[in-house]
Amino acid sequence: MGKRLTAVLLSAAAAGGAFLCALPLPKRVPRAEESYACIWEDGERSEESFASAYASLKGLSEEGVVLLREGKRGVVPAREELLTTEALLQTGDLSRMVGAPFSALSPLERAALFRAHRGEVFYAGESYRYTGGGIKSVETGAAERVRLLDGALPEGYLASTGARELFLCGGAEFTSSDLLGSKIETVGAEAPYSVGDGIVFLETVGGTRLVAGLPYATAIVVPDVDFTDEGALAPCKNLSALSLPVLRPSGDGSGEDGTVARLFAAKDEYLVPKTLTYLRIRGGTVSENAFYACDSLREVDLRGVTRIEEAALLSLPALQKVTASFRLTMAGFSAERNADGSMTYIREGGEQ
Repeated sequence: MGKRLTAVLLSAAAAGGAFLCALPLPKRVPRAEESYACIWEDGERSEESFASAYASLKGLSEEGVVLLREGKRGVVPAREELLTTEALLQTGDLSRMVGAPFSALSPLERAALFRAHRGEVFYAGESYRYTGGGIKSVETGAAERVRLLDGALPEGYLASTGARELFLCGGAEFTSSDLLGSKIETVGAEAPYSVGDGIVFLETVGGTRLVAGLPYATAIVVPDVDFTDEGALAPCKNLSALSLPVLRPSGDGSGEDGTVARLFAAKDEYLVPKTLTYLRIRGGTVSENAFYACDSLREVDLRGVTRIEEAALLSLPALQKVTASFRLTMAGFSAERNADGSMTYIREGGEQ
């Protein structure tokens, strides 16, 4: 009897073991919820759960994850993993960005990084976004910021995104036509590009190129540059005042044609804005066709110009005032000499 009972028990145990093996393995017991030490602007410190921190999440700063609660700012200090990942997103190197250590971030850091970059599109032959888990190829869609990592943008790309911010990385192939029709309000750049006073410049082996004027610029003083791209100022639809170092004549090897309109060329038209009422040219010569399509100019300052074909000024129907380093023949204008020896001509009966 004892042997029979033992056999039955062993058989039951074996069957039970087989049954247990067929069940799914239990999931790993989750660790206790992470907490985050937050330092508030008044010096107070608090321990935040993910839920409480996320509810107050504002974004990222150089200090770390920023919280905002009842008008008070707090910071969860940045760990090395967050600093490294954020730095990689600024490199302009897509392969390094894709390989960033996103998995090493805490849930709060991933959420803050997403908050900081959710409106940003990275472009390098196609569009990429930070999705919360990493850098992924995506359809373009709307964006607040575009970061041009490498290569050229498709025609109309910036306009299609509605982006208001643009950053040019070193590998970008950027032209003024990229800005046409866009809502770009601010532009940043890294070498060999630079931005200053409403202009994008590119340093090349041949010298400094003026690549583009920016849509928001209302007054531009172009410094002495080696080259000025055709159509460089076409995006400047609100430009009211422009100062140029020189108008280079055709045939001098620069590829320019001695006209202001060349700077506003876009495909088969000249986009000289109707808002452009003041122009200064600081040197060189002014040819007969120099002011073609500049119908809204009211004041032209030619001090420093060495020669002027006076027929150029006859093509300006709105002209009220001209200043030159030497005497001109200006029918219908009264003349006066300035303290520096230059001459100013004011249209008789016109607005002062």
